[in-house]
Amino acid sequence: MKGVVSIAGILAIVKAVAGFGATCAKDHSASYITHLKDSLSVDIEALIPSACIKNCVSHLPLISASAQSEVRDQETTLKKTKKKKGGKHGTGKKPRKKREKGDTSDLRVAIVADFGLGKHPSKVLKMISDWGAELTLMTGDYDYVDSPDAFLDMIDSEVGADFPFIGVVGNHDILEWYGRGGYRDRFLERLGKIEDISCYGEYGANMICTWKGMVFALSGVGSLGQNHAQFIDLSLENYKSTPWKICGWHKNQKAYQTGDKENETGYEVYETCRKHGAIIATSHEHSYERTHLMSHFEQQKVVDTNNTLNIKPGETFAFVSGLGGESIRKWFKNSQKNPWWAASVAQDNKANYGALLCTFNKHNVQQLAHCKFKDIDGKKWDDFWIHSDPLNPSKTFTADNFKPQVDLIEVGIKKPQDVVSLNQITGETKCGSHSLFLANSTRNSFIHTLRYEIPKSAFSHERGDVIRSARLQVMGSHSKSWVVGAGGKKDSFLSEVIAIRIGSLPQSSMVDFDSGEFCSSATAPAAAIVQQEHESMDFIAARHNTKQKNSVLAMGNEFIEWSDEGEGWEAGEVWVSPDITQVVLNGMDLQGRVMIVVDGSSSLDSEIRSVYGVHDGEMGMCVSPTLVLEVEKGVRFF
Repeated sequence: MKGVVSIAGILAIVKAVAGFGATCAKDHSASYITHLKDSLSVDIEALIPSACIKNCVSHLPLISASAQSEVRDQETTLKKTKKKKGGKHGTGKKPRKKREKGDTSDLRVAIVADFGLGKHPSKVLKMISDWGAELTLMTGDYDYVDSPDAFLDMIDSEVGADFPFIGVVGNHDILEWYGRGGYRDRFLERLGKIEDISCYGEYGANMICTWKGMVFALSGVGSLGQNHAQFIDLSLENYKSTPWKICGWHKNQKAYQTGDKENETGYEVYETCRKHGAIIATSHEHSYERTHLMSHFEQQKVVDTNNTLNIKPGETFAFVSGLGGESIRKWFKNSQKNPWWAASVAQDNKANYGALLCTFNKHNVQQLAHCKFKDIDGKKWDDFWIHSDPLNPSKTFTADNFKPQVDLIEVGIKKPQDVVSLNQITGETKCGSHSLFLANSTRNSFIHTLRYEIPKSAFSHERGDVIRSARLQVMGSHSKSWVVGAGGKKDSFLSEVIAIRIGSLPQSSMVDFDSGEFCSSATAPAAAIVQQEHESMDFIAARHNTKQKNSVLAMGNEFIEWSDEGEGWEAGEVWVSPDITQVVLNGMDLQGRVMIVVDGSSSLDSEIRSVYGVHDGEMGMCVSPTLVLEVEKGVRFF
């Protein structure tokens, strides 16, 4: 069997993967953006709860200091904090500063993510508390077992229930982000305990917060939600004169981490934050690295290599702070040697767990900050200064300077009928399945078809658009026996899936979907395995016949084999496929519709692995497989 190769002559300038949410009913970013457009001249802090117009989540109104008393006050029933090794605030080496009203000097902010549970994250939290952090920005991946309770119990035990933090959604947090008792719900409760904070938007996905004169633009880009760059841009427009603006999200672009991650956010959010002179905080890769001052992220342009970074509109820096305690990873293919890195800390140079610790308005100088990356052994791995000049844009500051060359397009499943599963052994056909099984044995052999419609506004052959990359993004489903949180234990799902194959159905099969043939009957027909010659390709086809049906689901002999998943095909984790550009182009019709075919090669029924189709619980189509494209507009090859 042969695999498809990339289109000859087309170089992948940028490859990226978006987050889930293209058809997620829980995404309400459009409502917030509409209001931001209408109120661009209004200070965010002056907005009132009625700003949360139609389609807002009922228990997430406008989050502001004045509205916090109206948010559920369940925290009053929190269990008493356990006192361990120094009690509520760790060893108390430097307790949080007691401030007079209006005092914003020497603001201590820690930034860290990728925690896990156990002794390592506990030590990181304790180090942060001992340092006297007044706010901690957590950029996702909290406990790795989908248990908000377990994570918050760890915080309460080690540093106290009043430990001040704000967070964003990470790829390991998606399943339990929404819903009563989910991460968002529980983190929102904690927000009301932070002094002088005021936030607007959807917590952890599209949210802007102000705290003691600082601004935090927090995004779920690459993990959950939509319209991230637009929300960041419109929000930060309200704070042009504010020296300290920080953009925070979980995932990153391949060039801006030193591990083996692919491009998972697109450059639009990076360049949007650079436009506003905002510092960029990410995680996802379990290491620490920081860039020099950058004047363009997509083009990898370094301004200078000074240890004092002079940020301004058009010039800023980015960093990864992912050593919160889960693991420490190695550098990948000498990526730490890329010339834009000012510092890089990983397993290779004997890193330990730690956090970036920054003091803003240092010595009461409002535009000066000092940062250091410190580990739990007390070692400093990075030490630098920042000067902010928000009203002095860079010399290259132009509108075009912030437009990425390649657009990131996320195409989601529109309806459950666009997910069709066939067991080629039993002949059972099902639409909108909760789990898409990857088994291929004598008892069960599944094949799944996913239909997507790519809008012409996003991609058009006639316009000369070029698909630079295409990837399928899916989430590994939990086993039926696993209980959320599971006492801090991961799902036993971690054993390996041998491979996943991805192909496309011929355009002629589109009529079967249009007519609803695959989903028109609740009774599955008997199946017969046949060989069929179609368009010079041999198809092993599962043909099922009824009185008025003659439909074919098949995997052709041209497909991509996806066999290397660095994190072990983990349950509750987002899996990102190799580039499937040719598969998409082969199957796309003139209306931009394409049907992706997926099957697996797990041969043991006792180890059947699956990914989520249409979640039958809280998440619905929020975690359905997503097709993500990188499209360069109007490029023609002659």
